[in-house]
Amino acid sequence: MRATRVDSTPMSGGDPSRVHGVGDGTRVLLPGLTRPEAEAACEWLSALDESDLALALAEVVLPVVLTGGAGPYLLDADGALMLASGTATLPSADSGERPQAGFTPR
Repeated sequence: MRATRVDSTPMSGGDPSRVHGVGDGTRVLLPGLTRPEAEAACEWLSALDESDLALALAEVVLPVVLTGGAGPYLLDADGALMLASGTATLPSADSGERPQAGFTPR
């Protein structure tokens, strides 16, 4: 897995820095990440089982708040932006927790 630049993403229309995803040579996952987000996602995506890759969600930080108090914002494997609501946490990249496919409330 490596950070990969893509021509355009659903997110790049509003933010031209969101033209990266994570590629494995045959496909690009999470199109719409910034380069640093894509580089960070490479490690945890590599740890997922092949069958879980299509369920991957990455937390993204947007420069504006679209909704007061809700969040986090998540980007799915196809590049669609989602807003999580309710009480939940995502493991941080340096937490040492095994990544989970998808979004798992705690």
